[in-house]
Amino acid sequence: MQKHKTISIDDVAAGLSAVEGKGIPDENDVLEVSDLEDDRIREEIANLKSDRQLREKYGNRILKFLEWYAIGVFLLILLSGFSHIPFSLPDNALIALVGSTAIAAIGLVGFVAKGLFGSGKN
Repeated sequence: MQKHKTISIDDVAAGLSAVEGKGIPDENDVLEVSDLEDDRIREEIANLKSDRQLREKYGNRILKFLEWYAIGVFLLILLSGFSHIPFSLPDNALIALVGSTAIAAIGLVGFVAKGLFGSGKN
């Protein structure tokens, strides 16, 4: 069996000075902070890479959709222009199709420009 040592006021004062001296970071503290900072930077880089991949993936999908939409509108206008084909669209519908294609193209340019150059938040 171990005997319990009685603690004196001098022992408490000695322990207090040791704790107060700990206010200055030692080598292990500096290394730990450095490791945490490295981990944070690695996570930030991984997030940026993932974000770039998602932008590329969905940017390509949006471009493909706009291309097919424009091709479809072109075919409708072309079919509507031939008099010997029994297909006709009212002028209002043709105007809406042409206008929506232009708006989609302008919107896509704005979307791509904002994605490339950002908004300055980062």
